[in-house]
Amino acid sequence: MSNNEQGGVALNEPEFLNTGSAPYPAQTIGPSPPTTASSATVAPESAPEVANSTASIPDGDPAISTASTVEAGPSSVSSPPPTLEQQLSIVLLGIHRPIVEGQDYCVISGKWLKKFLAAQSNTEIQLTKEEAEGELGPIDNSDVVDKAALEQMQAKGVNFLITKPPKASDGELAEQSADAGFVPIVEGVQGEDFDIIPVDTWDELVKWHGLAPGTPPAIKRKAVNTNAHNLQAASNIQVELYPPTFTIYKLRDPSAEQTHASLSGAVKPPPKIIASRSERVQDLLRKAKHLTDVDLPRKVRLWRFPNGRPLPNGTSSRSSSPSKGKKALKNSKTDTGMIMDMSTFLDMERDSERELIEMVQDNTNNKFHNGKMTINSCGLGDGGDLLLEEQDPNGQWISERVSKVLGKIGRKGNSANSSRSSSPARNTSQFASSSGPTSIMSRGREKRPGRPIGACGLQNLGNTCYMNSALQCLRNCEELSKYFLSGKFKSELNPSNPLAHGGNIARSYANLLGYVFNSSCPASYAPREFKNTIGRFGPSFSGYGQQDSQEFLAFLLDGLHEDLNRIRKKPYIEKPESTDEMVNDEKAISDLADKCWDIYKARNDSAVADLFGGLYKSTLVCPKCAKVSITFDPFMDLTLPLPIENVWSKEVTFYPRGGKSLLKIPVDLDKNSSIKGLKEYIGTKLQIDPKRMMGSEMYKSKFFKHYDDNKGVSAEIGSNDTPVFYELEDVPTNFPSRKARFSRTFDWDEDVTSQMAEKMMVPIFNKKRGRINDYFGLPYFIMLDKEEQKDFSTILFKVCERLQSQTSRVLFENDEEEDSAGTSGVLTPDNENVVVNAEDESINEGKRVKENEEEDGYIDVQMEDVGEITAQKKKRKPYSQRAINKLRGLFTMKVASKAAPDVGVLTGWSEMNATIEVASRIRRPTPPPPTLPMRKNFRPNGRAGKGNNKKSKLYRDQSPGSSLSTPPPMQQEQGPLIRLGEGIICEWDEQSYDDIFGGRNKDDFRGIPLDPQLFVDAELEAKRRLRDSRRKRGIHLDDCLAEFAKEEILSETDPWYCPRCKEHRRASKKFELWKSPDILVIHLKRFSSSRISRDKIDVLIDFPVEGLDLTDRVGKQNDGKELIYDLFAVDNHYGGLGGGHYTAYAKNYEDGKWYHFDDSSVSQTNPSNVTTSAAYLLFYRRRSNKPLGGPLFEKIMGESGEDALRESGN
Repeated sequence: MSNNEQGGVALNEPEFLNTGSAPYPAQTIGPSPPTTASSATVAPESAPEVANSTASIPDGDPAISTASTVEAGPSSVSSPPPTLEQQLSIVLLGIHRPIVEGQDYCVISGKWLKKFLAAQSNTEIQLTKEEAEGELGPIDNSDVVDKAALEQMQAKGVNFLITKPPKASDGELAEQSADAGFVPIVEGVQGEDFDIIPVDTWDELVKWHGLAPGTPPAIKRKAVNTNAHNLQAASNIQVELYPPTFTIYKLRDPSAEQTHASLSGAVKPPPKIIASRSERVQDLLRKAKHLTDVDLPRKVRLWRFPNGRPLPNGTSSRSSSPSKGKKALKNSKTDTGMIMDMSTFLDMERDSERELIEMVQDNTNNKFHNGKMTINSCGLGDGGDLLLEEQDPNGQWISERVSKVLGKIGRKGNSANSSRSSSPARNTSQFASSSGPTSIMSRGREKRPGRPIGACGLQNLGNTCYMNSALQCLRNCEELSKYFLSGKFKSELNPSNPLAHGGNIARSYANLLGYVFNSSCPASYAPREFKNTIGRFGPSFSGYGQQDSQEFLAFLLDGLHEDLNRIRKKPYIEKPESTDEMVNDEKAISDLADKCWDIYKARNDSAVADLFGGLYKSTLVCPKCAKVSITFDPFMDLTLPLPIENVWSKEVTFYPRGGKSLLKIPVDLDKNSSIKGLKEYIGTKLQIDPKRMMGSEMYKSKFFKHYDDNKGVSAEIGSNDTPVFYELEDVPTNFPSRKARFSRTFDWDEDVTSQMAEKMMVPIFNKKRGRINDYFGLPYFIMLDKEEQKDFSTILFKVCERLQSQTSRVLFENDEEEDSAGTSGVLTPDNENVVVNAEDESINEGKRVKENEEEDGYIDVQMEDVGEITAQKKKRKPYSQRAINKLRGLFTMKVASKAAPDVGVLTGWSEMNATIEVASRIRRPTPPPPTLPMRKNFRPNGRAGKGNNKKSKLYRDQSPGSSLSTPPPMQQEQGPLIRLGEGIICEWDEQSYDDIFGGRNKDDFRGIPLDPQLFVDAELEAKRRLRDSRRKRGIHLDDCLAEFAKEEILSETDPWYCPRCKEHRRASKKFELWKSPDILVIHLKRFSSSRISRDKIDVLIDFPVEGLDLTDRVGKQNDGKELIYDLFAVDNHYGGLGGGHYTAYAKNYEDGKWYHFDDSSVSQTNPSNVTTSAAYLLFYRRRSNKPLGGPLFEKIMGESGEDALRESGN
């Protein structure tokens, strides 16, 4: 049963082209003709051809290009498509548009739409690696279409129809095969597997991106109001994803003349109708009469087969809606035919195997009838098998006429109105139909042999198993049921209570119990009236989606309680709080609890509270000031956590600094932990500051994504992911990236001065030269401050230092002797090592003067501050120049960047630009403009004269003929070699790669790629052994109770406000049962939920059927009540989060036997069978030698006992 079984279809049929093997209607792709709006259908004049076209499906998956099946419309000048950002804006507006009743919507693949929406800037949509690979491509709905159901719809002899053709009048029926217009979809979750978008938004997407081959032009569904039949309820507009499917049968008239048509009807497959729940039931009936060859003026009545039509082999054929996948139409080949024999019909038990839809009266031939009863409002919203029974010319129903004839010849029990036939395979007893519920005094007088009172199933009305299971448990609470059956509840109704529901829920529940405990109740009952009442006051329960049984039970108990609240005007009483003096005073705490209970009863006093009301104690302790706060709160169901470590287990790779060995670290964390918590875990194990740690997912030797500290580990890191956490030199200033917009032309001055560039984290990738996407090894990060960003040698050293962790080959060693000799190196782009010796330096007035006499007679003079020289000597680099020069030939460092400017840390997953070498950004000295030389007869004032023949110290004569001089080059300020948003790709040639990573064993002179070493964690191994031991031993309900009372620390997202500290604190919290109710409902918390994940725990909890002892678990024990409980019902949930199914075990208080309730099905069972891993809600009753609940229930139970004695004749 899916979480989205509520479904539907747009009933207005499109017209279709004859597309041969194409299983879908044709649709115009591309710009629409000027004369038509953006329409998904062919022009009306094509209709005559359409009516004669027969679509068939080829073997295998349908694969046909939509474009190939559509004739091009009139040519028009197409405008250029909008940009991707504009497309996203248009689509998002369409998605967020409110759903409008009656409008059509299109189903689109969630996989395709997710990838499309992920292109938004600053999006929170996370794609998996598989989803992110490749281009977006055309719209592909192949993962949405249910191909198996589609093939069955196309199968020979299966006649699918959609009601109410657009061109047909009420008296005119145009038969149209649904395989041309209706496309079934697979079961799934809306918002994940598929989504719903408006038709105009779909048309735009198709125009922009086209359709993939085999994709239907449009999978349309209609929006309907599920509460349309209930004028008092608020509208609940939903898109019907899975419409109900009806299989139509006709009852054979034995007195009718046998004709060729009637004989062929016996083997003719029953027609099937797909319709919307909002469709008028008269339209459905009219269509059914047409398909079964019943004249429109002839009256019919409608029968329903709740368990499916009986087949010749004794099984039943249960019709399915298209949501059932391969189950849909599963009986199309096994049905014996459209015509059902009278004997088969009469052998079926009335009201359990065949049910008359009495509220549906045939008015199909009345042109003036304007009835608005819908398919949903008459209880047929779940689809199923229907049978038409005709009236004879005398106005008598043919089954009743046959029953009278059979009665005259001595055959009894086969009346159309009898409960069982005289078939040997069935019980021949009868029971009279009842006009309504009986009182508690009359129950038992007309017991039906073979089925005791109360053993009645509840029919599934469409994903209502959650309701049925809870009702079966609750109705077997003897005290509460007899309270309603006796009619005592009527005097306690409180319709004026503003929190109540006008007494409607209480009255509706009483009516339900009256039918279920009626002595003439059939094997199953359809609780439609109760469902409608609940849906009117609880909108979440108004539709046909799957709901949580515990949430429904809580709503029902609260609704009954408020409808029956004896307090007519609730007083306002302030809730008392504990004081510091009370903390260690047991008497004061007990008095506080009594006061809290009295306050609760002063506002909440009802039969429900008498039975189900309990009290628990909550203690909070501030970790800072030790302030203790004690409160008492009421409950009607007790939620118990399961003592199972909700553990996320994974091995993560750790990449250390300094060329150390890689580590593989086993991790066990709570599933709700964050990435920040994972960093703290690793930091604690390795004694590393978690703030100096970066986490990323590695895929194909690039980063797929960088982890956000606030995201959850279970949501961010999948079972097949490769998480790597890196130790950094410092806390990076460019991650998380700030919301900043960069211009297309970078301003390098802003880049350097930006705070994000203070301590920049740069991603490094390794790639083989000349090969596309041939990346290898683990990507990693280096840290660069502003000065290091300008220094080629430092960047190269850091790249190689981090790379050392991945190879056994020693890349370089620090050469201390070379540095101590007074030689410092400067690595130039041309691989020239310019050496300046210290002894050649001269110091003059705090400056170092270097002279270099050029051939042209001039001297190049450079002066540097002595302070700068001293500082450079003190800041020694961690590498020798000779060692770093050896590495320069291994690879070429290229700048990696995104196509569009982005200041975020590069992942490399999307396509990168890598055409610029890092070395090309090094600023080279720029020569100044040439100047005229100064000669010896040249005077500063520009006049020639008798000059000094003595040569100047700085200027010397040029040789004759020399005209221009070349001053020393001007040094430009060096900018950053790596900028924000960029990374480095190291391109390796084959020889270098083989030298460093090509080794095969330790004796090989070449380097060997190093794998991470396992980090041994003895503490973690001990915890895992303990967890395995507990799993083998199993879990008992006592363990859950102990877990409930265990002290815990509040999470960061849910702190407590300490009144003493005046701040929010992560206080310790402890719960304790203080007052236990007479009827204890235990909710096993199998569904865990947080802001980052949801999960279900399917583990067996061993709970006692008899003798649950809470003596040591309850705080208050001085009221004289025994604290021993016995089980009387279990609500079970099977399946996972996306759907599932509910059943119930319950002990019938009428005969003391256990029964298994599965919707309509009821079977006796053994008490030992009720303990399963599906147990979700446990219903316990306190042991007592007198009726529970107080004086009122004692009186009710006493009257019940006296009445039972009178009925037995004693």
